[in-house]
Amino acid sequence: MLPKTYSLAEVAEVLHLSTTQVSTLVRAGKLEAVNVSAGSKRARFVFTEEQVREFLERQTFRPPEKIVAMKPYKRRWN
Repeated sequence: MLPKTYSLAEVAEVLHLSTTQVSTLVRAGKLEAVNVSAGSKRARFVFTEEQVREFLERQTFRPPEKIVAMKPYKRRWN
């Protein structure tokens, strides 16, 4: 069974980004995609659901397991 695929516009909508921002993420290597354009045409990216989920998991903030106590602020003058 083939995985569900999404277009650039659909992924941009899900991530609340512009299509240009999503393209930039792909070219930077932060978001995986498949270029399905033929020849020298403009890139046409297709994303699988798994690729989008992995990207979101990497971008989600996870607090550190061990909480480190912060030192009180000391003035360095007077």
